[in-house]
Amino acid sequence: MSTTEFVPFSAFVPPSLHPVFALIFMTLGIMTSILLVSISFVGSKATRTLKLQMSLAVFASAFCGFGSLFLFLWSKVFPMNQELSESLDKSCKDLYKEETKYFDYIKKIKETAPNLKNYKTNKSKKIDQAFESILSYHEEAREVIQRKIRYANEGLKTTNLLIKKYVQQELISKLPAWEGSSNPPPLCGKIPANNNYIASNGDLVAASIPDENTGSAIILCHVKTYSKTTQEYKLVDFFEDLNKGPSYYTLPKEDVIPIPRTLSSKHLSQTEFSKNEKVLAVYPETTTFYPAIVLESPGSRTKKGFDTFYYSLRFVNDFVEQIEVYARFVIPNNEK
Repeated sequence: MSTTEFVPFSAFVPPSLHPVFALIFMTLGIMTSILLVSISFVGSKATRTLKLQMSLAVFASAFCGFGSLFLFLWSKVFPMNQELSESLDKSCKDLYKEETKYFDYIKKIKETAPNLKNYKTNKSKKIDQAFESILSYHEEAREVIQRKIRYANEGLKTTNLLIKKYVQQELISKLPAWEGSSNPPPLCGKIPANNNYIASNGDLVAASIPDENTGSAIILCHVKTYSKTTQEYKLVDFFEDLNKGPSYYTLPKEDVIPIPRTLSSKHLSQTEFSKNEKVLAVYPETTTFYPAIVLESPGSRTKKGFDTFYYSLRFVNDFVEQIEVYARFVIPNNEK
């Protein structure tokens, strides 16, 4: 079935002609009625025939009926008024456009894949792979869009508050720098904490919490307390603490990752993630860690004259090719 067989619906008589037809038919109906009455009461016996009177009566009724119909349509007495007719006409035209696109797409497929019915041929397999790639790309694009919306929502809520909080708590500008040249201490850059390390009250950590959308999320938290008996942390959500007041989580020790407490001023290789290494980093203007890939380490950037303690990262499934993130908020990604 070709697209030429689909034609958008339009009214048989355009609404703009309703007053014209109402005037014409009503005029003819009234004149025919007057002629019928004059023949019936004033005409001679020869002109008062039943056949003539019946004919005039039929024409008078028809003209008056059509005149009344167009008069009512013009005055919008009937439900099928001009606005509804135009709305239906617009809907039909939109549907026609969509059907045209669909049939054009099918036509292209038939032209470019004449052997589609022969499913076992190499061409058919390649076409199937192409379709699967397109579907996979659409799914990935949808996930990226959802992620960008989530980034935007978090950013709009926390931008100003986070900047003020970072300055107040000296998280960025005055983080202690380690001046040594060998054997860096634990939690210096990417150096992990000792196995028996316990974060203190007020320390910043990355915590894996349940999430409605993704199942789990890694967010920035404050340590409230630690129970040696249950080996669990009581944490305060950094974002909630800024906006709506404290929001507490109780998590086991293995779900809590301490973040760096110092950074190497000499940019030792053992303290910094290398190029193409997979990491978790706080996306700008949020408090959530997302998977990313290192493009440039702080040491490499410093040689080029850029900020000393910032990584250049590319977040996974993100449209932005390169984003700068403070080194303290970049931690190892242990997922395989």
